Amino acid sequence: MKRLRIISLLFILILLSACSNGNNVTSLRIKNELLNIEISADELSRTKGLSGRESLGENWGMIFIFEEEAKHNFWMKDMNFPLDILYIKNDEIVEIFKNVKILDNYGEFTEIFPKEKADKVLELNAGWCDIHDVRVGDKIEYPY
Repeated sequence: MKRLRIISLLFILILLSACSNGNNVTSLRIKNELLNIEISADELSRTKGLSGRESLGENWGMIFIFEEEAKHNFWMKDMNFPLDILYIKNDEIVEIFKNVKILDNYGEFTEIFPKEKADKVLELNAGWCDIHDVRVGDKIEYPY
């Protein structure tokens, strides 16, 4: 457990150091597809997430980094477009929610309740996982 925390902290430091101009953007690769990823590693940025934006670039996403593995719930409050939401543990995708709509069948903001624990959550444009055949068990890589 201690080793896992050290690895997670090193990962966070590497991601943050990759943000050369302070804009908290890095890149990662899934199935040979390179993505530009905004980093959300503190409570304030995790709370805001992608809410309020009109869109997300084609190969852009946001990664939420957590200090501890847990079943992190997400919701679509103030979102303007649907998402694919990937739960990641030790750089392996452990759960995927595809094409998450803004509102559920009852007209309420959609809430995500994962079954798996994760230390990171990645949000991408809805449909991205289907287009690139992303599946549970796939790895994420950092090309730097």
